[in-house]
Amino acid sequence: MFESLWYNKTKLITLAAVLILSGCGSSSSGSKTPPPPANIAPTANAGADQSVVRMEAVTLDGSGSTDSDGTIASYAWTQTAGTAVTLDTAAPAMPTFMSPDTPAGEDLTFSLTVTDNDGATSTANTVTITVSANSAPTADAGPDQTVSAVDVVTLDGSVSSDSDGTIAGYAWTQTTGTDVTLDETVPPMPTFTAPNVGGNEVLTFELVVTDNDGAVSLADTVIVTVDPTLALPFADNFTDGNFDGWTTIDDDVTNASTWDASSNRMVNNNETHRNFGDIDETYHRGTYAYLTDSVNLTNYRYEVDITQRTSSLEDLGVMFRYTDNDHYYRFSMNASKGFARLESKAGVARFEGLG
Repeated sequence: MFESLWYNKTKLITLAAVLILSGCGSSSSGSKTPPPPANIAPTANAGADQSVVRMEAVTLDGSGSTDSDGTIASYAWTQTAGTAVTLDTAAPAMPTFMSPDTPAGEDLTFSLTVTDNDGATSTANTVTITVSANSAPTADAGPDQTVSAVDVVTLDGSVSSDSDGTIAGYAWTQTTGTDVTLDETVPPMPTFTAPNVGGNEVLTFELVVTDNDGAVSLADTVIVTVDPTLALPFADNFTDGNFDGWTTIDDDVTNASTWDASSNRMVNNNETHRNFGDIDETYHRGTYAYLTDSVNLTNYRYEVDITQRTSSLEDLGVMFRYTDNDHYYRFSMNASKGFARLESKAGVARFEGLG
């Protein structure tokens, strides 16, 4: 009896101990922390390729770089090809530089790697910056012109241009027409005096420009037409009511002349000589007026329109001085005798008919 009871107690105690140990083991297993996931490396994006001109400010763009499980902590840019440039990394994701002055053009290559906030570094991504070659300048010789003889003419190449630099030189060449001398004190706008020609003449000039990199343009042409009839060497319509600058002469006349400016004309209001006797004598005498400060021109073509009053009996003529005040050619008309002729006068001699 005693023995049996002891045995059972022992088994109960053993069972309790097992249950206690089993409970303790279950409680310990529920308190463990699972390991964190592995960090994912960031992705570098060096931006789109670009085409730029020489000496242009360029901005690289790595702002599109990403990190799926964190943030970008740093950017590392490296130039891998082309003329070396200096990167300004004040803004690390978007550094800047000045493209090199390489007239032939070239490609610059840059590599970007980024590091995230956990220290992981991306693989490199590259971008290419293409620096364009120098472009030739464009010559513009200016608009065609029509001028009068002996005018001072200005050619105008000032609107010639260079898309990627500046114009360094202007070369003008005359290709047709009477030779003239260009004054190239102002190279883009040379001047010359139009030749004194008797009829229309065409002068042609070519312009070639060179830019600051030595590139030469194609030639551009300008045409200057010289028309000697465009302008008179002198004109006076007497609208001011006087004939200042004119000198009047009475050549052995019976009555003194009385000149005035009226109705936009310079008129002698007094009959200075009547036709009494020898027609040659009366024909060669009279009153006339000439421009005191006349323009000094040679080989110039003149055209004059003359209207004589129907009732007028006086001689009417147009004189052209040569050499000095005593040497003239005169085209004369005589209304009363109904003829006209060309005369000359040299020195103190009378006007003599030339045919």
